[in-house]
Amino acid sequence: MTRQISRAHSLRKQLIGSFSLLPPLLLAFGIFVCCAQPAHAAQVTLAWDPNSQPEVTGYKIYWGVKSGSYSNHVDVGKLTTCTLAGLASGTTYYFVATCYTSTGAESGYSNQVSTTTAADTRTKTTLTVNPGWVIEDTADFNADGKIDILWRNTTTGENVVWYMNGAELLGSDPLITVTDLNWKMVAKGDFNSDGKPDILWRNKSNGANVVWYMDGVERIGMANVDPVPDLTWSVVGTGDFNGDGKIDILW
Repeated sequence: MTRQISRAHSLRKQLIGSFSLLPPLLLAFGIFVCCAQPAHAAQVTLAWDPNSQPEVTGYKIYWGVKSGSYSNHVDVGKLTTCTLAGLASGTTYYFVATCYTSTGAESGYSNQVSTTTAADTRTKTTLTVNPGWVIEDTADFNADGKIDILWRNTTTGENVVWYMNGAELLGSDPLITVTDLNWKMVAKGDFNSDGKPDILWRNKSNGANVVWYMDGVERIGMANVDPVPDLTWSVVGTGDFNGDGKIDILW
């Protein structure tokens, strides 16, 4: 950081210049850049010498990735420092500043300064899934207060829960395999009021419906639900629709 600050002061000495706002007003303007960011979050802090002219009411910063071409700008008012966040890692940016008056008159650009943001050094992990696996639903299967993902393999009938911490995969556990691929998990809900998510299955060939009572990934029981042989009907959700504290099914 000491090296960065020294570089910033060196730039300030090199880049002090003058430009005209609107004739006959002449302004002296110096700008320096101090680049400081962790490896994965690029941001740049700019600072400049204030102008003493009473007509000056604010400053604007312009920047871009091509020298002499500035596709972005921000009005910082009377501030003489500005931090620009959300910049791309490993990219060279070019900056200039202007000042303006209350009447809308704006100066030309100051001297240009540039800096290159640090490269993103994080290891990128790609998680691949066999194409036969599809996400059937989500629920908190391990009671840690976080949403987990329920998968079913449409080729083998295997079923797996991924335990998640946000977008991070912490681990996984298998459920009972259901090799009859006519069965599909259509909803989840606490059907036996034990505070744990259960799974509602529907058979897409005969309209049978079954609830698995679950304790995490362990099936502790099951019960038949009235069949709906008309296969044009499908389950679209569950909830306590009549306020009795029990799970109902929306078709």
